[in-house]
Amino acid sequence: MIVCATFVFMGQIGAFTIPYLTGPNNPKMLGILLYQQVATYLDYQRAAALSVLMFILCLGGAAVYIKANLRDSAWEMKR
Repeated sequence: MIVCATFVFMGQIGAFTIPYLTGPNNPKMLGILLYQQVATYLDYQRAAALSVLMFILCLGGAAVYIKANLRDSAWEMKR
């Protein structure tokens, strides 16, 4: 269950191409917002801050995934 939730979480964070291709009515996903902050508004500081936030969210998801895999492998070794 944790592995599935991690893959869904990472997929939602990284979803960029489909909302970008839908045009001006696209949903405001984080990747699109970062692109607009730099390309349209030239606001590099906000884009950098949002990038750090996105990295921290992905790091948290990756930590949960790694911890779950280590726990499962330790449990298998005890068998």
